[in-house]
Amino acid sequence: MSVKPKVVIIGGGVAGLTAAHELKIRNYDVMVLERQPDFGGKARSALVPTTYSNADIVGFPTEHGFRFFPGFYRHLPRTLAQIPCGHGKFVINNLVTVKQAAYAREGQPYFRIPTKNPDNIRELARTLRRFFSNPGLGLTAGETAIAVVKLLRAMSACNERREAEMDQIPWWDYMQADEMSEAYRNAVVNGLTQNFVAMDAKKSSTKSVINILCRLLNDLITPGDTMDRVLNGPTSEVWIEPWRQYLKRDISNQGHVDLCNGRKVRSLHFNARTNRITGLSMNSGPDLELPDAVYIAAAPIESMIQIVKNSDTVLLEHSPSLKLLLDPVLQINWMSGIQYYLREEETMFPGHIVYLNSNWALTSISQNQFWKKKIDQYGSGKIKGVVSVIISDWFMAGNGGKWPGTASEADSAEQIAAETLAEIRANISRNRGVDLNPNNIAGHYLDPAIVFKADPRTELRGLMPAVQFVDRLGRGPFAVADNQEPLFINTVNSWACRPTEITGISNLFLAADYIKTNTDLATMEGANEAARRAVNAVLDVTGSHRRRCEIFEFDEPLPLAPWKALDHWFYERGIPNPGVAIDRLFS
Repeated sequence: MSVKPKVVIIGGGVAGLTAAHELKIRNYDVMVLERQPDFGGKARSALVPTTYSNADIVGFPTEHGFRFFPGFYRHLPRTLAQIPCGHGKFVINNLVTVKQAAYAREGQPYFRIPTKNPDNIRELARTLRRFFSNPGLGLTAGETAIAVVKLLRAMSACNERREAEMDQIPWWDYMQADEMSEAYRNAVVNGLTQNFVAMDAKKSSTKSVINILCRLLNDLITPGDTMDRVLNGPTSEVWIEPWRQYLKRDISNQGHVDLCNGRKVRSLHFNARTNRITGLSMNSGPDLELPDAVYIAAAPIESMIQIVKNSDTVLLEHSPSLKLLLDPVLQINWMSGIQYYLREEETMFPGHIVYLNSNWALTSISQNQFWKKKIDQYGSGKIKGVVSVIISDWFMAGNGGKWPGTASEADSAEQIAAETLAEIRANISRNRGVDLNPNNIAGHYLDPAIVFKADPRTELRGLMPAVQFVDRLGRGPFAVADNQEPLFINTVNSWACRPTEITGISNLFLAADYIKTNTDLATMEGANEAARRAVNAVLDVTGSHRRRCEIFEFDEPLPLAPWKALDHWFYERGIPNPGVAIDRLFS
């Protein structure tokens, strides 16, 4: 095409902004429609609003949860390195290396992650065995051996076998969790995944878990690499806002980007004769009619499902890809954060903490220690520290003694805050000088995506307190009315049902963390890669000769390479995985 069409992007989270970024530098004019008042999606941060009941913490930064930038990320860092943030620096310079992580367990001091660099699979096995045999984890010698063998079997499987066989096996079953102790389930089955996604071990695909664990392990054992990085300030301040400013800026030989917040898309207008999207119906304001535009849907899966359901049913007849979104195997889960604001700084630990004996699958980080601009420079200046906590299991009864039900059954943020704090304190009781004393807590702020029945927003969304609230998985009813920003999860058998960026509609492409990507996980990295794939499809359909976006593969530990190559040879010939050899080698 000689004239580039306008590109309309539905969703202004990491995926939508990445697509706008890549199209802008290729001289495309772009319109981004974001339903929220702010951009950044689940990655954004905010300030505690003036309407909040606790005046002591008004004006202080709050996140949906702590940010986590593993070293294996490759797509997102490339984008961060292109976003200027003043004084000749780029957002990538705002990443800070976290040198340690810890497991916290009741009655035990912190268990710190080791950093030895094995150079063959035997030494890799010894490293794993030393890790799991630490008395602080409470595993028996037999459980340690089983954990090492099961992990090495999966890690040595070729990618084709992982996709064909391991995607069908729940992580819980693969690791034989039902046959093992509670300590094994906490440290090995749940503990290994708790820090990076809202995984339900009984439903999660072993393929996806192993893919991520291999990459994290590679970060750990590769000299010069890091397993963990965080931002040096609130996310929107040090990343999203510089990004927004860059996208808005008119630059010679680059396209123009219109960022339209508060614009929620209701449905797609579809012309079956031309097989094209011709416009959008909006929840408020005039509809958008741009029949010559190209559309990228970068909305999260629950929003995209609703958009598809609101659209003409003939749309699905032309797009098997969109029809896949309605398959119940594609599921969401809840993963939301709560911040505790401290009168005096309490670092707790110089990195992320995983609370192994927490029923609510808690992880946390003390953020102020990593921030360039300290937290006492916000609000009233009276807050000296902030602990950011993620609640990953909203459907398990609490075990801290403050709220006996699940987090989803709580009636208020206060009940969730009390139980979360109790579970944290129970897990850190053996660490001197670290107790997160309630007397030092000035207040807390729960992720505003969590909506309770009494919240006025339930009525604005057409939800009344008398309604029995049930989520998309049929769980409920809950006292929590809604989680407005859930997370897509990689359940068993979901890989085959996930769409690609190509929809079958000639001018509609998908760019969200639920599509098939090399990242294979609902993360900022997955969203960034998905957007790059969608932009490449736009370049193809519009006949552009511009350079395509880079799509990366991910490195895994070098000692596994010969074993994966051997398994690939076996797989192509229909021979089972040679895991028995690993059993004999390390038994």
